[in-house]
Amino acid sequence: MEHIYKVLRNYKVYPLHVNKITGRLYKISDGNKEYALKQANLPKETFSMWEGVYQQAYSKQLTEILPIYLSNSGSLYTMVDGHTYYLQPWLEPRDAVERSEEINPLYRAIGRIHAKTKIFKTIPMQKVKDSFMEYRTFCSQLKKKLYTAVDAFEQSRYMSPLELQICTHFRDIDHAFQKIDERIMELNEIEEKDQQWDRCVCHGNLALAHSIHTDQTYLLNWERAHMDNAIMDLLSFFENETWRYNTPVDELIESFSTYYQENELSKTELLILSIYLLNPSPYLELVDKYMTDPSNDTMVNQVKNVQFTYRKIIFALKWTEHVEREFESISLDDLES
Repeated sequence: MEHIYKVLRNYKVYPLHVNKITGRLYKISDGNKEYALKQANLPKETFSMWEGVYQQAYSKQLTEILPIYLSNSGSLYTMVDGHTYYLQPWLEPRDAVERSEEINPLYRAIGRIHAKTKIFKTIPMQKVKDSFMEYRTFCSQLKKKLYTAVDAFEQSRYMSPLELQICTHFRDIDHAFQKIDERIMELNEIEEKDQQWDRCVCHGNLALAHSIHTDQTYLLNWERAHMDNAIMDLLSFFENETWRYNTPVDELIESFSTYYQENELSKTELLILSIYLLNPSPYLELVDKYMTDPSNDTMVNQVKNVQFTYRKIIFALKWTEHVEREFESISLDDLES
């Protein structure tokens, strides 16, 4: 524990209590204030981006990013024994907040950050179209693999639990392939030569667990922050959340308007996000792995992993249907008016 005291001396914090919360998080109390001391997982090449997040938080008044205390030397972090640490206020979340109640505040917070840090860029639309037409061919090949696997399973007199599960999922996975094809063809019909493709500060590992709700919502753990299009942050958020059985999927979908009001996405961005979410590759990789070696893992683990990826695809289908109905029709109406 001596290394923790050494770190805290760099902030002139003299603790009365040090509680280890996780392997890299400590709750510190000096009798006056409570602090969160975090051992960061920051490769050297990401230091500047991580520091840039907090510089932008200060210059652009991004109150949704929990601030960091400066060390005695004015740095955002302290190095001790080869490890990087940073110090923040310790916040206690509101009592008994349901996960569904956290969704709107998180959408609002990340939407504001994306909007306030946006840098306007354009990209040649033909390159985008070419890339996704290649992906369309790849998906066609994956679809054939799915059909081959299901045909083989249905020839078996007694299916294994995984084979039965995949056959049960077949209709939805096939529907996902159809929606990918439709979305790619819609993308291919866009007439603009150049497409606006904005970049903004992205959290990089967005999740409900990385937000805390007191009198306002704060987003934590910016160690994977980078500059990218906003849809990449939404993609990681949905992928982090939608594999669980108890994810409030309806709230994630219905509350998306909260994000959209803060940071409106173009039709191209909505189309591409939908294509990314519908990605069938992880599902087909598990099917292919089973076809190659049915004993590559226990049956229980294989069934669980397939179910996790299936839940993501089901979410993607529901989200795509909602976006087509609620947002893309608005964008088209705006163009026609």
